[in-house]
Amino acid sequence: MARRSSRIARAAEVVPMPETKYVEPTYVEPSYVEPPYVEPTPVLPEEPPQPNPAASVEVKTKFPVARIKRIMQADEDVGKVAQVTPIAVSKALELFMISLVTKAAKEAKDRNSKRVTASHLKQAVSKDEVLDFLADIIAKVPDQPAGRKHDDDGSDQNEQPKRKRGGRRPKDDSD
Repeated sequence: MARRSSRIARAAEVVPMPETKYVEPTYVEPSYVEPPYVEPTPVLPEEPPQPNPAASVEVKTKFPVARIKRIMQADEDVGKVAQVTPIAVSKALELFMISLVTKAAKEAKDRNSKRVTASHLKQAVSKDEVLDFLADIIAKVPDQPAGRKHDDDGSDQNEQPKRKRGGRRPKDDSD
């Protein structure tokens, strides 16, 4: 048993550790380089944001996505069409049509007309630089005659009430 107790005594011996001192960490200020002085740019008066015509218009009509996809795939250069692509094209068409029709309606309103006609669309396209790509198409639309103020612009001011027509004739029971 003496052996056993000597092993236990050796295992229980505490080996002294070298004494270390605790060093408090010190804060080092980061080096800051001041940026060069830049002259402030003058603030230009901002133009008021133009109202988005699509925000106030409720669209009940949607462009057919399947037909758009079929038209896109009719082109030989177009390979596979992602599922979201025709949907995005449909939404872009809606927004474009809202913008174009809103501008044409404004033209009609400026001319005191109740109907939007091709000449109103032509004026709207010719006044807007963004719609310049339609210049070839609107060139085919005839200009509105200058002498006739309200005859061809679609206004209802000079219209007479429509006459009722005979409609359907009653059956003859002469047999």
